[in-house]
Amino acid sequence: MFKYVIKRVLIFIPTLLIISIVIFMLSLAAPGDPVEKMLGATPEGEPIPPQAYNETRKELGLDLPVFYFAFTSKAYPDTMYRIPIQSERNNLNRLVNEYGNWTEIDDYYKTAKVFYNQVNAIEKDSLNPDALIKMKASTNDMFINYDDNTIQKAFVNIEKYASAFPSTARVLPKLNEVKDKYATMRKTATPWKKKVPRFSWYGFNNQYHRWLFGNRPLFLKKDKLPAMNYALDQSASNTITATEESYHRFKIKVPRSSVKRSSQSAEILAIKDAQTNEKLMKISYAAIQDGKETVYINLKKGQQVKIAPEVGMIDMAANCSIKADRLHDYNPNWSAGFIRFDFGKSFEDKRPISEKIGDYLFWTMIISIISIILTYLISVPLGVFSARKKGTKTDSVVTTILFILYSLPSFWVATLLITFLCQPDYLNWFPPYGLGNVEGAGFFEKIGIRAYHLVLPLFCWTYGSLAFLSRQMRGGMLSVLRQDYVRTARAKGLEEKTVIWKHAFRNSLLPIITLFANIFPLMISGSIVIEIIFTIPGMGRQLFEAIKYPDYPFVFAVVLMSALLTMIGYLIADILYAVADPRITYD
Repeated sequence: MFKYVIKRVLIFIPTLLIISIVIFMLSLAAPGDPVEKMLGATPEGEPIPPQAYNETRKELGLDLPVFYFAFTSKAYPDTMYRIPIQSERNNLNRLVNEYGNWTEIDDYYKTAKVFYNQVNAIEKDSLNPDALIKMKASTNDMFINYDDNTIQKAFVNIEKYASAFPSTARVLPKLNEVKDKYATMRKTATPWKKKVPRFSWYGFNNQYHRWLFGNRPLFLKKDKLPAMNYALDQSASNTITATEESYHRFKIKVPRSSVKRSSQSAEILAIKDAQTNEKLMKISYAAIQDGKETVYINLKKGQQVKIAPEVGMIDMAANCSIKADRLHDYNPNWSAGFIRFDFGKSFEDKRPISEKIGDYLFWTMIISIISIILTYLISVPLGVFSARKKGTKTDSVVTTILFILYSLPSFWVATLLITFLCQPDYLNWFPPYGLGNVEGAGFFEKIGIRAYHLVLPLFCWTYGSLAFLSRQMRGGMLSVLRQDYVRTARAKGLEEKTVIWKHAFRNSLLPIITLFANIFPLMISGSIVIEIIFTIPGMGRQLFEAIKYPDYPFVFAVVLMSALLTMIGYLIADILYAVADPRITYD
């Protein structure tokens, strides 16, 4: 058995690599520019500052080649990934595909880029506002298109509007240079290069390797600084002096029950320069959604910073704990990689995805584990009972009820339960939403409140699986009861109870064990419908929000983890086969 487990684990490695490659390629194909999504919206009409764009692109690792190697044609350069703006990179790819002469295309692109910047630098005056708007629009069309008709039309419009006023006419020499470069690019086209293959090797410093394995050292050199604790409703502050230039990591923890917020966007803490009182970093309650946040800040040697609550912004009631590390030789662009549980940052709130998963995973796992236990505890005996009563009215009644349960959609059942069991106009037996307020409650009182709120979600989570597994158990038991060794056991005069539970039961479990591998991944993915209807802060609900946003890094992290859990589930199922039936060996 041990050798078999090791062999299966070794098989997992290439399987997981293939799955990770597929998911990584899907992430590349996701619509939109990840840098723009990470930086968020800018004021209308204002472009993202180039420095911020390039820094974020480097932080995400998008300034690296995509994979270890690439198969392209002789027409394509092996340095296209260095072009920072995604829309410009896409347009260059189209130009290469159209003309095939990268040297001339690159020459045209650089000249057009200079011209584009010159046009956007022209200041508006009392004479040129309308012409300048049309001129900029035509310049943008010229710069982001590869269709010849569109570009030629843009040239005509730009020349027309630029010639109208002295303030715009100064860009005409550069426009003529762009036109010359464009004509040269078209005249010297070499489409035959697209048919000549090229192999490019980039090595391990690429986006996929960084995404999966990371580029951060296994151990970070760090110094632990004294923990700081103080009540947030006080005006106390804590000061740290940097003994050398290094990054400091602040792990801030605020108990969920300690914050009585008036606004989710309210600031609760600020890291300020101790001398100038300039705010270096602000932390809002929205960022600390579940009571914790990790921030990194670079401090110069001798610089003093103080960490203080934002008094007056929000009502606070309990202690805030801050643990600080001084990280030597730390690079903010490092990534630990997926295999070290670094899934990147969320597009939605810029938090590390591992932290978000940790926040939402707890309740999904609690509900899933309880549901799985209840399902097996009920469905297995029920399936055995139904098999023993085959052909009787009892079997017909049980089968009918199970088929009805299996056919009822969970969202419809959940809606009916909320309507008739939770509303004051009807029975009003259970709370309809959430997990209850446990602030100030004792341990057992908290358990009671949570259990009371989870009755209906657990029922909706369980009944469909209960019906399905009971039918599978019944079928497995009926198949085993037809076997010769069962007839032999009965012929020996053994009690029916002994025949069922001692001789037939273990062998009938094989179909149930097989289904366990499909249930296992639900422990992380959760039930989107149930969590949304009952307002449970779990993975299913968060996954729906991530798809709606869209927060692709979160979605792909959950997909890859679900794939990993599926493989683990099949391994556990194989082990349970041998436990249930000693005749099964893995030699």
